[in-house]
Amino acid sequence: LMCLFYFACLGIGFMAIEIALLERVFLLLDSNTIALATVLSAILVGTGLGSIFLGHRDILANKLLLVIGVYSLALLVLFFQFNHLLVMTLAWSQLSRVLLTFALIMVIAIPLGFFLPYGLRRLAAEQPNLIAWCWGINGFASVFGVLVAPLVAIEIGQNGLLLLGLSCYLSAGMINKWARR
Repeated sequence: LMCLFYFACLGIGFMAIEIALLERVFLLLDSNTIALATVLSAILVGTGLGSIFLGHRDILANKLLLVIGVYSLALLVLFFQFNHLLVMTLAWSQLSRVLLTFALIMVIAIPLGFFLPYGLRRLAAEQPNLIAWCWGINGFASVFGVLVAPLVAIEIGQNGLLLLGLSCYLSAGMINKWARR
């Protein structure tokens, strides 16, 4: 049962972080279409790299929480310094701003690629009969996250949405730690 919550947290958290980043990037790139394409492709490439390079590693629960903490801090710093980035790059060409945005988001997304394969590998070793359920829960939570994230952003702002996404990952880390006892 705990694994279902783990995968639900990943789905909702991933979409909350993605949509919060997307909202910020709209200002920088001055085009909804270019911002959407840049953010989505950077997140897909970054999480894919994270899955390839980090997804096969077995990590202790305390270290996983540390990774989440460091990741959260880095993302918060980038998110809250975004206005400075916007001002610094106003004179740049749009292509230069797209490339910078792509690189920053890709690097920020690398750790996100770790959690799903990590959870699936643990699940395959401990409860392989739940793999299909966890994929389904993660997919449902992702769709739910896409639908709810704009409403959350309206109510508590983009910063609140980002904090919600990060707290989902922290919850997943806590679930992992609790499940390993």
